[in-house]
Amino acid sequence: MSIVENAASTATHRVYDITIPRGYQGETGAAAGFAAEQLTAAHKLASDQSPRVEITSANFDDRQKQFKFDFYIPSGIQGERGEKFYVNDRVDTVDNLPANAAKGDAYFVVADNHIYQ
Repeated sequence: MSIVENAASTATHRVYDITIPRGYQGETGAAAGFAAEQLTAAHKLASDQSPRVEITSANFDDRQKQFKFDFYIPSGIQGERGEKFYVNDRVDTVDNLPANAAKGDAYFVVADNHIYQ
């Protein structure tokens, strides 16, 4: 390390140049990384609680770091009950929906677990 007074110094203010020599270049280590799969979990909270996420380390391996993500999600407030409607038929896949369905017809598709209207 060297300290040299700079020419910009005055009688009342001193300016110094400080030089620190570059250190020894170490060997390149293994790259840090993340494990292919991270752990996640969802937790249901009461509707009046605030959502949050907690992240914790699941291991201490610097090259295959694994984290656990805990999601805390509040329940929604119960909505009013909607009107009932009639489901015309149940079919296995969307491909089995009838081509001649009338506007307003509803079909439950088993493969998707959805009602199409």
